[in-house]
Amino acid sequence: MMKQRLTRRVTWIYAAALFLSLHYAFTVYINSNFLVQYFSQSEVSLLYTIGSAITIIFFIASPSLVRKFGNGRVLLTAIFLEATALFGIYMSQNSTAIATFFICIQALPPLLLFGLDVFLEDTLRSEKTTGRVRSMYLTIINFAFLLSPLIVGSIVQNYSYKVIYLIAAGFCFFLFFVV
Repeated sequence: MMKQRLTRRVTWIYAAALFLSLHYAFTVYINSNFLVQYFSQSEVSLLYTIGSAITIIFFIASPSLVRKFGNGRVLLTAIFLEATALFGIYMSQNSTAIATFFICIQALPPLLLFGLDVFLEDTLRSEKTTGRVRSMYLTIINFAFLLSPLIVGSIVQNYSYKVIYLIAAGFCFFLFFVV
């Protein structure tokens, strides 16, 4: 019974890892090409820098946030904010709004990966299964990054960059319910 529960839990974490990495991999390959439609190259660099700085702040704050609110609530809130920012980029024509939403989608994915990794770590009680489970987890994440350029390239060829952000928001929707 305990092994079945563990297997079911790990399967859900694998599903969450797939949706999480698909959402991120879809956007990571097009972000800079999309942003240069609204900003200069130096402004795009600045947006990436600001997003990275906020990521560092999130990582510093994350242990106390997880202690205070729990990993699940922090993760679900971050997923909601990420989906909102992705949908915001899809809907917005305003460069200030796009910059704000981009900073969010640049800053939040590492926090999402951290939260999911905490769930995985909590699930693994035995050192005997850690290597197998973690290697499958990382394989799923990397598979999404391997597959995404092919899919994204086809979509961008027929539609706009903004459609990718809408699809990524959809992956966040599924991620939210899996988590």
